[in-house]
Amino acid sequence: MHWPLDFGPMRKGLEKSVDFAVDANTLYSIYLLSQNGGELRHEFTPTGIAYDLRIDGKLVAPAPSAETALVKSAASSQHRLGILIRPDTTHAPAGKYTDRLTQVIVGD
Repeated sequence: MHWPLDFGPMRKGLEKSVDFAVDANTLYSIYLLSQNGGELRHEFTPTGIAYDLRIDGKLVAPAPSAETALVKSAASSQHRLGILIRPDTTHAPAGKYTDRLTQVIVGD
């Protein structure tokens, strides 16, 4: 699935979230991988804007590779993935900022 989140003009404290459900008949783990190491990167410069990532309200750190399960759950659950812009973005260059989060759900 693809869930683009458009923050519009970014500013400190801006938050967006997406809800998702896992329908499973076994225990499962959720892993999140970040293409840019937990930063929204500018399209033309190396400038990055850090963000906080939460799953079900719990602060998590996305990794460049799936090493640590961020959530372990019983069968069939609802979840919320939230992203909060952390720094003051007043002096950040204008333009498009992106990160690609890949969610991996594995049966245990």
